[in-house]
Amino acid sequence: MKQLITILSALLLCTGLSAQNGFFCTKAGHENKWTVYDPDGNITGYCVESLKASEGTLKDGSISFSYDFLDESGKSVINGKTLNMMIKMTDGQVHVDLDNVTKAMKSDDYMCKGDMSSIPADIKVGDVIPDSSLPITVAGLVKTHNDIKDRKVTGKETITTPAGTFNCFVIEEKEYDQGGSKPLNVKSWIALDIGVIKQKVSNDKGAPVRSFELTKLVH
Repeated sequence: MKQLITILSALLLCTGLSAQNGFFCTKAGHENKWTVYDPDGNITGYCVESLKASEGTLKDGSISFSYDFLDESGKSVINGKTLNMMIKMTDGQVHVDLDNVTKAMKSDDYMCKGDMSSIPADIKVGDVIPDSSLPITVAGLVKTHNDIKDRKVTGKETITTPAGTFNCFVIEEKEYDQGGSKPLNVKSWIALDIGVIKQKVSNDKGAPVRSFELTKLVH
């Protein structure tokens, strides 16, 4: 199933861990809003991510998010509903549960790529990050996974968006959906305690597909 879901925030967060830095948000009530652009730089929509609750520990715990997907005019593309995502940690292993197949299918055009959870907080330019494979279950029935490979830290930059100015690491990687032989190339600018600030996605031939920019932050 092609790109059933892309996980911007397969984030590992549990109660009491806010003092530990990572490339993810750290408390309930946190909200990110990304603007989505087509290859020509035109706005095609928006993604709003809200962190609802977390419990347990980094090894055994869970965190819940909701996502709203909006078109370029700000109208919901899933009939005013939200996509709910639960990230579960069991013995340190991540599993992602989504609540609805139709809403999950819509997410591909609105959510950033990647797996922030497996990026160490102490990365430096030149590091190679281990591959990641995210198991995903949708509506308790559909099972799939995304594989993220060839992950490298290629730079460190300070960038400014409408949401503010951020010190970012630049990560370049390839993302494969289940059974996919042709990856998407993903270049992300990521900041500690937040996640993706900017991202560019291209196909296996290098042609742009879409890009994302963080334009609102409630931290």
